[in-house]
Amino acid sequence: MGILKTAFHWASGDVELWTGANPAKLSKKQRFEEHERSRYLTPEEMVRFNAALEQETNEDLSDFVVLGLSTGQRRGNVLGMRWEQIAVDLSTWAIPKTKTKNKRMHVCELQPAAIRVLKSRKENRKKDNPWVFPSKTSASGHLEEMKRGWKLLLERAGLYTPDDPERITIHSLRHTACSYMVMAGRSLEQVGATIGHLSPMSTKRYAHLHQEVQRETARAGAKKMERMVAEAARKNPALLGNGNG
Repeated sequence: MGILKTAFHWASGDVELWTGANPAKLSKKQRFEEHERSRYLTPEEMVRFNAALEQETNEDLSDFVVLGLSTGQRRGNVLGMRWEQIAVDLSTWAIPKTKTKNKRMHVCELQPAAIRVLKSRKENRKKDNPWVFPSKTSASGHLEEMKRGWKLLLERAGLYTPDDPERITIHSLRHTACSYMVMAGRSLEQVGATIGHLSPMSTKRYAHLHQEVQRETARAGAKKMERMVAEAARKNPALLGNGNG
């Protein structure tokens, strides 16, 4: 709509290609504002989610979820992971620039949970298949969707709410990974670098969590100061004199 508005504005100017009102000029109520969702699994939801995941019999889905939560990478990149992108010691995953939004290669540091999954899948790899999540039916050669399994997993966890605009989706795995990095005290810049965000604006959605961490840190520091000062005063009553000594 923005492009159309600009085009009609230009056409009604000196070029005189349009003489009517600008049909793309909408009121505030008519405009659709897209809100970026940053829905993540809360600690309470994670308890239920992990319990359901432990009962999961679909190994592909289980491994995909663990890798998604551990790496914070997008669904397409996880399902399209190739063994040639994984370091021999399974310590890193080099996502090629053709698979990233910013068109730059991103090296993802793999954590113990991801390494365990990759080690198991590598041991069961068949005929040097290049894909970590191979598929016999997809044209790409690797798994492309987990919709049905994901729905059943959420249902078992009691977290399936299809009509909720803030519902949990597969992309919530990425948001969950990022959110807990921020809540662990890491800066937005550090989180962005970890998951491959080139622009700080991409990580801005987690700013409220970062602010809360700062608030709690400041509060904890103030309380610690009060306790230590009170303890010092208790041990050294003489310090509570008139201050002229």
